[in-house]
Amino acid sequence: MWSWHKEFLKDPALQAMGLVPTSSAESGTMPGQSALSWRAAWLAIGIGVLTLFGVFLPTVAHTVRTWIESATFNHGFLILPICGYLFWIKRGIVASRVPQPNWWGILLMVGAGILWLLGNAASVALVQQFALIGMIYALFVAVLGIRIVWALAFPLFYLIFAVPFGDFLVPPLQDLTADFVVKGLRLLDIPVFLDGIFLSIPTGNFVVAEACAGVRFLIATIALGFLFAHITYVGLFRRGMFLLLCFIVPIIANGFRAFGIVYIAYLSNNELAVGVDHIVYGWVFFAIVTLILLSIGMTFRDAPAVMTAPHPEGASGAGGGGAPRRIAGITVAALFAALIMPAYAALIDIKSPPSAPATLAAPAVGGGWAAISDNRNPDWSPIFTGADRTLLRSYVKNGQRVDIFLAYYTRERQGAELISTENRLADEKRWSRASSHAVSVRVDGTETSAIVTRIRDRSRGRLVLYWYWIGGRFTANPYVAKALQALDRLRGGSPAAAVALSAVYDDQPAEAEALIRDFLASAGAFAPVFRVAAGR
Repeated sequence: MWSWHKEFLKDPALQAMGLVPTSSAESGTMPGQSALSWRAAWLAIGIGVLTLFGVFLPTVAHTVRTWIESATFNHGFLILPICGYLFWIKRGIVASRVPQPNWWGILLMVGAGILWLLGNAASVALVQQFALIGMIYALFVAVLGIRIVWALAFPLFYLIFAVPFGDFLVPPLQDLTADFVVKGLRLLDIPVFLDGIFLSIPTGNFVVAEACAGVRFLIATIALGFLFAHITYVGLFRRGMFLLLCFIVPIIANGFRAFGIVYIAYLSNNELAVGVDHIVYGWVFFAIVTLILLSIGMTFRDAPAVMTAPHPEGASGAGGGGAPRRIAGITVAALFAALIMPAYAALIDIKSPPSAPATLAAPAVGGGWAAISDNRNPDWSPIFTGADRTLLRSYVKNGQRVDIFLAYYTRERQGAELISTENRLADEKRWSRASSHAVSVRVDGTETSAIVTRIRDRSRGRLVLYWYWIGGRFTANPYVAKALQALDRLRGGSPAAAVALSAVYDDQPAEAEALIRDFLASAGAFAPVFRVAAGR
């Protein structure tokens, strides 16, 4: 056995790859022991990662499905190969060290597991995905030790870009792009009218759609920027400068792209830069911007002598710190710590099966408001996926109409989430968001927050005022709502609902808001309605 391990250590291919030290003096341990430690470490990490992927398969599947279905996150397929390459170029830095299993990795694994549990309880895929990345970090710390993980910090950090996040930037970037276009047109004395993200010029109307917000380009540029900065620079100042450019330039570039599309359409009387061709123009423009950005970055790159300077090596460890038995033991402990939280989540689901809700009813309304008996073909109907009960009812007063929508969930679960990117305040094939802002309203005798969103179709506008009800508490903040749902689920689960009131308007959104507030002031309590639905 000893003879075989000596031959393993002398393998030229492994030495060239940097997976084993080229001399025993570099590691401070016996040659065969070092080779065994590294072999056991990589085997443990491989088995550990595959085990985590198997245990948290729904989280992995959701991530891959998002890569496939969302053009914004197609680059996710490139992240793992890039991380593999980054590990490869770091091989020389860690080759002279011996894995030093560290029990801090177990504590980190427990922390990441708790984060996953909270994300699971609130049905927030993003939190679960970040937690899974955190578990991979914890596994590396447990098996290799902090010193080697620090040397591999960037390849591990870059795994974050495999998580599909950044959709929250779409609304503010839509607003910013619309303002940028309007300012550009007014500088050229072109008449323009702006209503949220809708623009009107003499030759036609435009809307800054979600695809035109520039989020896809921004996220891809930031991911590319981190990789470029790590490879090209050594100093933190230069890296920070380039990353700042990677954040600012895409936003400004997208503003110019949108302005160019509208301006070309204006000059050509809407014969150019409309339809599919504006997408082609946009990506050609983005490719040019990326090349310019990288060219700028190369102008202040570090000198070759600095880039090739040897990395400082720390103590490699001595004795049997990376013995295969210790690596195996700590790997088993880390994986056991990771399994605790999904087991607890499964236990919660077993103890609190969903109950069938009773019929949902709208609150009583006075003050001259009367319900419309026939509302079978409404022109406004929100979409809340997986809701156990929904209700859409219309009321009139003095010829003016307010619609009320309720979506009720017995409890939060995958595919049936009160707050989800799949839920919509209106059918997006007909209505488009114009703007949103927070307001304060009085519900059931107490002041609470609500969100006012303006949506538009081709002929008119509609105001939607909405908030959430979580186990007896009202809030319009989606993050607070998710936190409340997570805590409720950990305690056994409780019902939740969305409340939306809407009215149409022609030119004055304030009139629609005043009408909704009058309806709300005349409505009875909302909470008892949901308690009845829950069968209480």
